[in-house]
Amino acid sequence: RTGDVIVSNLESFSSLKSGLSKEQYDKLVNYSGDFIILHNHPGGGRFSSTDIISSFNKELNCVGNVAVGSSGEVHAIMNFDKRFDVDAIFKEAYNELKRTMP
Repeated sequence: RTGDVIVSNLESFSSLKSGLSKEQYDKLVNYSGDFIILHNHPGGGRFSSTDIISSFNKELNCVGNVAVGSSGEVHAIMNFDKRFDVDAIFKEAYNELKRTMP
């Protein structure tokens, strides 16, 4: 809401993945106010599991996550309940899928 930038990252690990350095992540963990994660999805795709898990991270005061595609599409996660253990839900779904695969 203030337009303040807490951290900015323009580096990517590969053509399909970016992320924060430990220093940048620590800065977010120690930030006392609420914030929204704003990032790009050049291909316009949906949120990744990492995007969703980051939103629900209990260490962070993240109150929203917005991804903007190169064609102008906008995906947003807002007003979510951090009491859900999204990481555990993803792991459970992954393990169930592994059990059912031939």
